[in-house]
Amino acid sequence: MTFKLTLKSIVPLTFLASFTLCNSALASLDYSAKSVVFAAQGNSQQTITYTNNNVDDISIVQADFTTVINNANYTVDFSNCAGTTLAQDDSCTVYIDYTNNLAGKQSAYYQLTSPDDGTKLPIFALNYFDETNAAEANRRISPIVEMVEILNDDGSLASVDSGLIANTPYKIKWTVMSYGRIKGRFYLLNCTNEAVQANCATTSDSQSVITSEELDGVLLSDAEATNAGYEIYYYADQKATHQEFISASFQVDSATIGAQEYLGLRFYSRTEASNSLGDITNVSTLLSSSLDIQSQGTNSYLGDDGRRIKIILVEQP
Repeated sequence: MTFKLTLKSIVPLTFLASFTLCNSALASLDYSAKSVVFAAQGNSQQTITYTNNNVDDISIVQADFTTVINNANYTVDFSNCAGTTLAQDDSCTVYIDYTNNLAGKQSAYYQLTSPDDGTKLPIFALNYFDETNAAEANRRISPIVEMVEILNDDGSLASVDSGLIANTPYKIKWTVMSYGRIKGRFYLLNCTNEAVQANCATTSDSQSVITSEELDGVLLSDAEATNAGYEIYYYADQKATHQEFISASFQVDSATIGAQEYLGLRFYSRTEASNSLGDITNVSTLLSSSLDIQSQGTNSYLGDDGRRIKIILVEQP
């Protein structure tokens, strides 16, 4: 079933479209294209169709707009999707209109963003396609967390296989593979309010226990990355970076530990390219498939979405 609503309003594409999903299953939204290309000059319209591939309904609410790229030649009509609830396999359509009688390159973009987990679906609109390899690598290939360690306050590796101890200072160290420099942060989330534990760290019912500051990573040299066991990756002529982050000290209080057996850990990142465009959104960072946290092996992961880690807790001895 495809929703065909009456055109209600045209929003100039001088903003980054930000939507709130009442359901946390944004990752189950599929879209028909990641970019639309128009003729260099003239008037035309392109469409992007979003489809719900999840078994649960997804409600899309237009929340707010943040300025990103000013380009009056593009207008976007979100009215067919905003305020819409999509059942499984239902779709809605965003209409992008381009009007330009001047020569030259014109581009802009909008994105559908989930505030619950930071997942975003960017759409690029342009009247050319000569994107640099660096820009394409940064856009196409998401940052990936390739190592996570829990440290003592002095920076040494903590012995926490049996669990974090209440009221004890720790730090979290992680490394991210990314095309282009990024900023990083993490969240530790208490999931006792989640009706379904499998949803831990995916909805607003998961309460933040620790939120790190947004950090600048330390860029590892090829030799440092190789010595640490990381692969050197390329996309076309672009070489991936390995960036290391170490948080400030944090403690989990005994009340939190007494409430449940584990916390959900999530990492977020923001590219310098996004920052230069005024986009302050932190995006949920994917996890590599080889993490082994607290000697849990594959049980280190919460769910199968590749974005959540289980951190075991114990009482103060």
